[in-house]
Amino acid sequence: MAVLSNEDKVLIRAVVREKGYGAKRLLKEFPNQGWKLSTLKKFLKKLRETGAIERRPGSGRPRTVRTEDAVRSVSDLLCSDEDCPGTSLSEREAANRLGLSRSSVRRIAKYDLGLKVFKRVGVTALSPAVRTKRADRARILLRRFTAARLAHICFSDEKLFHVSAPRNPQNDRVHSRAASKRDVPAKNLLRERERSRQSVMVSIGVTMNHKGSVIFVPPGVKINAVQYQRIILLPMLEEMRSKDPALIFQQDGAPAHTARSTTNLLNEQRIKFIEPSAWPPCSPDLNPLDYFVWSAMEQKVYRGEAIGNVEQLKARIQQAWEEIPQEIVRRAIKQWLRRLREVVSRNGDHIESFL
Repeated sequence: MAVLSNEDKVLIRAVVREKGYGAKRLLKEFPNQGWKLSTLKKFLKKLRETGAIERRPGSGRPRTVRTEDAVRSVSDLLCSDEDCPGTSLSEREAANRLGLSRSSVRRIAKYDLGLKVFKRVGVTALSPAVRTKRADRARILLRRFTAARLAHICFSDEKLFHVSAPRNPQNDRVHSRAASKRDVPAKNLLRERERSRQSVMVSIGVTMNHKGSVIFVPPGVKINAVQYQRIILLPMLEEMRSKDPALIFQQDGAPAHTARSTTNLLNEQRIKFIEPSAWPPCSPDLNPLDYFVWSAMEQKVYRGEAIGNVEQLKARIQQAWEEIPQEIVRRAIKQWLRRLREVVSRNGDHIESFL
């Protein structure tokens, strides 16, 4: 039976009082409202008897589960994080603790308590010293870079892609009509994991107006300062500077990036760059490649059929990078100054949950 909203009831009462329509005439005059004949008849009967559209106090089926005590107990178990982080229970745990069904706990949380569910974000632990450095260096970058200069920054980063797709255990489920787990075919239920995961290291540079080429690190090469400069840094600088002579290079605090020979090479090449002492530590939330590009590429790389080997993985990575529009990258980079301001306002703390 369809349920009439309060707006429906107000409209019906007004029409009935003015024109005296019955249930069938109401359906004919208002065909798009989605009303049911039986529902209208029941409501019109109540309207004739009481003249009111509100439910009578105490009418309806009495609550047997969502009682005041149950609501209070669920609130205590689900919302303890607000005062003492890390102590709240999940809906399943709360249901087991209180002897309720999980669906009842979910309805109490949603309808009685008005709670919303937010996913926790995994982040690196920040010491007080690191928080101070993040805030101080974010202030320096804000003073140093205007929106106009931001267009010349080449953000760079490296990422390891594996042949096997990353797995989220929470969503890795199989639906089956089998009566029990033992009746599900093994090939459907089991996910094989390679003993030695094949992978490839990738490096990319981006500006607001240009996407650099994908640089693949040869297998077996350890990225120390010398190899970083030879395989990644020099080819990337040559390409990106040809597109923007006023290039300002950015790299994070990895040892190969902050090595003295690396900064000496940038000075010899007469490249403007953000010095290691100016880049905030532990700050993937400040690099567009970390907070946007890599996740966007992963979604494209691992979509579809499973990848069989490194060469197929490289082809997928190349294709995924070509499919990401420059305008999307531009919008991600435009967030940078706002993110810096957020780091300052949060005194160097994590900002993922506030963006």
